[in-house]
Amino acid sequence: MKHCLGHVVGLLLLAGCAAPIAPPSPDAARQAQRLEEEYRRAPATLDDRLPTIYQIAALPAAVAVPSLARLFVAESQTDLKAEILSALHDPDGEVDAKLSLLTVAILPDQPFEVRRTAIETMTGLADPRALNLLQGLVTDHDPLIREAAMSAITAFGGADRPR
Repeated sequence: MKHCLGHVVGLLLLAGCAAPIAPPSPDAARQAQRLEEEYRRAPATLDDRLPTIYQIAALPAAVAVPSLARLFVAESQTDLKAEILSALHDPDGEVDAKLSLLTVAILPDQPFEVRRTAIETMTGLADPRALNLLQGLVTDHDPLIREAAMSAITAFGGADRPR
């Protein structure tokens, strides 16, 4: 699994390096790096780390999404991982990188809360690839994940679309 996560982080970093419509300023990249360091130094509590997650999410998507992905992969606490995924709603763009991270977040070895949050976040992307991922979860081993996926598909407006 660790190898898989490393590969996904590499893909996310590449996605973040793709030529965005409006390239982020070098200041934004430095700010993301500073905020990641601040996050790692903060006590590992939701109260202490949550503001930093949303400060990163407020940066341009080309730096915010890869930064959030690095934090997600390194984070071990379920509540913080879920908040990182929720923060993906904020930056516009970088849908490929978001989907790469969400694909990891829905894997069966992730905690239920992380998987459920990933499902909710996919719904907000309004991307057909997210719908395909959601449809793959309707046969999940966890009945609560199956239910969340079906609700998300319905909210997505694609309950009757073929896989």
